[in-house]
Amino acid sequence: MPTLQSPPRCSNPAPLSKPASEGGWRLRAARGPSLSPRNYVRTYPADDAQADADAALAVQLGAKRVAVIALDPKDSYATSLAHGFTRAVKARDLELVRVASASRNGVGTTAAQLRSRRVDAILLAGLAGFSGGNGRAEQLLRTLDSDGGRRMIVIAPDGWLPASMVAEQLGTAAQGMYISGAYVTDPEHQLPSAGVDFIREFSATQPDRVVNQFTPYAAAATEVLLRAIAASDGTRLSVIDQLFKVRIENGVIGSFGFTKTGDMTPASIPVFRVDTSRPPGAPDRVFQVIEVTPPNQPSAEAGEQCLGVVHSMTFLDPWPTASCWARSRAFLKLR
Repeated sequence: MPTLQSPPRCSNPAPLSKPASEGGWRLRAARGPSLSPRNYVRTYPADDAQADADAALAVQLGAKRVAVIALDPKDSYATSLAHGFTRAVKARDLELVRVASASRNGVGTTAAQLRSRRVDAILLAGLAGFSGGNGRAEQLLRTLDSDGGRRMIVIAPDGWLPASMVAEQLGTAAQGMYISGAYVTDPEHQLPSAGVDFIREFSATQPDRVVNQFTPYAAAATEVLLRAIAASDGTRLSVIDQLFKVRIENGVIGSFGFTKTGDMTPASIPVFRVDTSRPPGAPDRVFQVIEVTPPNQPSAEAGEQCLGVVHSMTFLDPWPTASCWARSRAFLKLR
C-alpha cells in the first residue's frame, strides 16, 4: 500500500563513493546513461508544459495582446515560466506586449503601462506571497482593481494554488483570475474513472486525511516504475531504458507515454478559477483541463541519477540530487 513520507535530507547532492585513502568520503558525479538525454521520467507536467497550457488558455479566452509579469528575475521558477510562456505565445501568433518589471519600477508603473498598452491578458510568472513570493503580484492586482476595475484576464501558475487561498487573501482583486497547475481537488471532473476509483479506495485507508492533490501523480509514477522493472532484465540501465517505453492506458491520471526527454505526453493541465463567493477553504473547482504535447527538448538539467519515486518523478540512484526533488512535495514509499 503506498504511503506518503517526507523527503530525506540531501545535504550532498551527489552520491558517495568508496572511502578515500585519507579516510574521508569522495563525491562521485551522478551521470546518466548514454541511451537517453535523461535517466528519469515524470508523471507531473513540467513548467514549460504548464506555460504552454497558459498560452492556450489565453487564446481560448479571446486574448490578443498579452504580457508576462516576471515577479522575480532571480527565481528559476519564475524565469522558466516566463520564457516558456513567451515561446508559446509567439507560436500562437499572439502579440507579446512588453511592460516595466514590477520588481524594478514599482507596481504603479506596470499597471499604468498595462492599461495604456491595451493588454488583454497577463501571466503572473512566479510565486504568490503565501508560497514564498515577494508580494508584488498581489500589489499589482490590488492596484489594477482600485483604478476602475481590472478588465483584463489574469493567469497564474501552480505557485498560486490553492485558488481558495488567493480568494481569501485578495478578495475582489483576484475575482475571476485563472490558476493552472497539476493539483487534484475535484477528482470527479479532473480524473478518469480509474483515478476516481483510486481516490475513493485509497481515501478509505487514510481516515481524516485529504489524499486528492498530488497523490494521483505519485500513484501514476509508481505504476510506471513497476512496469519498467517488470519489462527490464533487472539491471539499472535496462530499467532506465524501459521507463521511456512505458505507455499507460486509462490509468489513474489517464493515458500517456513519454517524450525522449522523459516528459509525459500528452500532459493534462487543470485550470482553476478564483471565485470569492465560495465558502473559505472550500475545495477548488476545476474550470477546465487543457492537454498539451511537450517538445522533445529538456526542460531541466539532464544527467541526474536517483532511486525511488519522488512525488511524481521516477528516478534511479541512491540519493536524489537537489534539482531532482527540490520542488517535490513528497516521496512515495511502498510497503
